[in-house]
Amino acid sequence: MTASISGFIAKVAGERSRVNKAKNVSANKELLFRIKTNLLKFKNIFCDLQLLIIKQISRFIIPASGD
Repeated sequence: MTASISGFIAKVAGERSRVNKAKNVSANKELLFRIKTNLLKFKNIFCDLQLLIIKQISRFIIPASGD
């Protein structure tokens, strides 16, 4: 009887461990997705900033024809 109870407890503990690992993998995938999304947002902001800087520099290098 005691052996079957310990076996059951071990089985439940193993199942919990498996479920927790699956949850951790899922959480890690979600975290990686969020990081990737934030990096893409940063990349877009950085590209916009580069364009803005290039426009500002080009105003000094190539003055408008009206100036």
